[in-house]
Amino acid sequence: MSLFPHDDTVTQGIAAWDGYRDTLSAKRREKFNQMMSRLYKDIEAINSKPEPHPNDAIFMSLMIEMREMVDGLIPEFDKVVAINRALQKERDELLKIKQILESRIAELEAGG
Repeated sequence: MSLFPHDDTVTQGIAAWDGYRDTLSAKRREKFNQMMSRLYKDIEAINSKPEPHPNDAIFMSLMIEMREMVDGLIPEFDKVVAINRALQKERDELLKIKQILESRIAELEAGG
């Protein structure tokens, strides 16, 4: 944060969204506030070149933040896919065992 909040592009940009934020549900407002607070990670870059519009840098930081979140989810998704494949393989093996057991039960019931 800047010592001079009125000169701080991030603070001004966030303040410009006050009306929008105020209309959100409490849950979405909390998410919005969390997202906007993350902008301070890039405050030097945002404040360095506020052209052609100061909010452009803010939106770029938000896009970067979203990309980082997506990148963090990709390994988790890969884990879920791997687990799903393992479960599918296990399911297939259990179905084979079930068929073998059903066949054997039918043979036993038939007297054999």
